[in-house]
Amino acid sequence: MTEPTILRQSLEQTQRFHSVVQMVRNGIISFALMVKNMHRCVRNGGHYQRLKGKMYAEYTNVGNANGLPVTMRIWFLDWQNTNISGYPGYEDVEAGIVKWPLSVLRIRSKDEKRLIDLASHVLDAWRGYTDEAALVFAETDGEPHNTITPIARKKGDMYELDLTLRNNVTTEEHPLGVYHPHAEYHHIKKENIGLIEVMGLAVLPARLKEEMELLAEYLVEGKNPAENEVLEKHAAWVAEFAPKYEKITKENVMDILHEEVGQVFVHVLEDAGVYKCTEEGREAFRRFLAVL
Repeated sequence: MTEPTILRQSLEQTQRFHSVVQMVRNGIISFALMVKNMHRCVRNGGHYQRLKGKMYAEYTNVGNANGLPVTMRIWFLDWQNTNISGYPGYEDVEAGIVKWPLSVLRIRSKDEKRLIDLASHVLDAWRGYTDEAALVFAETDGEPHNTITPIARKKGDMYELDLTLRNNVTTEEHPLGVYHPHAEYHHIKKENIGLIEVMGLAVLPARLKEEMELLAEYLVEGKNPAENEVLEKHAAWVAEFAPKYEKITKENVMDILHEEVGQVFVHVLEDAGVYKCTEEGREAFRRFLAVL
């Protein structure tokens, strides 16, 4: 290729991401609620899965914003649950499906040009790919739907590209997008998932800061959030999670809300995944990989 579009775009996005992190460190950006347990993922064998409502992950602190910790996910050491290396013509490039709620193909090589070539091939194939059984349409009525969110990094002497498959098809049930946060989670996160969220950092709306502080008071005092016009959108959510806790006190209420907001963010990431982390989803993912 004469124009390394994929790698350049990925590097530019990664630079913007690091700029955001730096602004957070400097207190320029005020995140409403940075949850210590924003999301948790299985990192020990098998498919990404939920274990008794709990998940497991590693975190590293990258700074503070207005006194709130800002944490980032550390990439898995064991990052593949399906090794798909050995594509004809790209036998020297490692490839695998990342254990992550979104549909991510990771490719690795010491030669960045080989990654650019393979990534461009994947992007071209995905843009033209349709699988009606998996509700994947390249276009409808002339509107294209498939694209990729790329993330680039270098580890030692190895270059890595994560190619996150995206699709913006809509239906009557999901007018904002089938692979967009679904309506039941809009009380926490309605906005679309961008690069930063794909990488695992929950960027939540500013309204949540006051709403969660007020909701904490209601939970501790045993009040019904449905009776408050600001909190009524959270009432069904509270009714679902509150019975799990034997006692909600002033001392533990914010930890509980951090945990439960984090679980909602996990669901949001799952909604954004084109291929779900199920055997059916993996089979559909493999159908796409087979056309490469």
